[in-house]
Amino acid sequence: SRGIDFYFHNSGIPNAGGIQAHLARDLVFLKMSKRSKKGLVTAGFTPCTIPGGTYKGAPGPTHSVGTNGILFATEKTPAKLVYNLLKIAHGNPGYLSNVHKIYKKWTIKKASADLGIPRHSGAIKFYKEKGMIK
Repeated sequence: SRGIDFYFHNSGIPNAGGIQAHLARDLVFLKMSKRSKKGLVTAGFTPCTIPGGTYKGAPGPTHSVGTNGILFATEKTPAKLVYNLLKIAHGNPGYLSNVHKIYKKWTIKKASADLGIPRHSGAIKFYKEKGMIK
């Protein structure tokens, strides 16, 4: 049948897979109920809006939820590497926003938020120096 009944992705907007899907098929964007959205936000998702016209089949804004990008490291990842990566990333926001537009909304406050998982020692050092965590 060359088709799919349901497609979900979690990535920056626009998404290459979403573009490919909307070029090949007619899409219908499902509306999320307030109850579903509230449940997903409670579980850690963030409210977002897909701008109208991003995908064929969605001429107006589509209210949705997404997640924040997370950089994972293991205990084997050197603290100095994580610290320097954060220092470079937060020291050059203009550069990052040229790499991908999603970084235009990226802030040190968002990046240092407690996600309920352990922070790497290099991240702890960096965010303490910036006054973002105690």
